[in-house]
Amino acid sequence: MLAASVPHLDEAATVVVERDSRAPEPLWPAGLRAFHQRTYGSTALWLAEVTPSV
Repeated sequence: MLAASVPHLDEAATVVVERDSRAPEPLWPAGLRAFHQRTYGSTALWLAEVTPSV
């Protein structure tokens, strides 16, 4: 789902992925770069930004 969303994202978009805190970090597709991770109890949030096209 992340890879399919990349072509539709604005260059200023922030993507937020919520998962169980015991789950591994998402596999970020080309076009997204994680820049922050935060855990709240049993929930983890990862924030990613769009990377510039080459």
